[in-house]
Amino acid sequence: MIHFRMKNNIGSVTVTDRILEMAALALAVFLVVLAVALYHYLPERIPVHFNSVGEADGWGGKGMIFMLSALGVVAMAICSAAAYNYKMVNLPFSLNPACLSQQVTIIGRMMRVLSVLCGLLFIALMLMTTVPQWGMQSVFFSFFLIVMTSMTVVLIVYTVWVYKKGRQCR
Repeated sequence: MIHFRMKNNIGSVTVTDRILEMAALALAVFLVVLAVALYHYLPERIPVHFNSVGEADGWGGKGMIFMLSALGVVAMAICSAAAYNYKMVNLPFSLNPACLSQQVTIIGRMMRVLSVLCGLLFIALMLMTTVPQWGMQSVFFSFFLIVMTSMTVVLIVYTVWVYKKGRQCR
């Protein structure tokens, strides 16, 4: 049914990978702490949706801050799990069995970096809910855009890197 239940970690895990995992864990804890800390300072109605220029166009109760925190932790957990199970990652090409270990190592690194970026993305989103109170709309929206751009670049660069590694082993 679900083909990626078994652990398929055949790549190597470096010190950098462990540092990325610790950073992701710290960001996950920070997401929860930030939600608890912000909850008491938020008004009853907070912005929960923003348009393309960063202006709030959807509102919800202040308890939605916990939903953002939970979604961030779940997204980070999925990325972290995919770092150890390459079959959870859907790439637009087949992996080369001749250099599968090297490709899986790169995929694992990509997913760890994405996990950290997911944490930063949800921190940006949580801070954007405080924008009307703090008057820092442009700062948090810029941070959000930088993180989104970084995620896109990481996905493209690492996917090309995995593809090229597979082509080298032929």
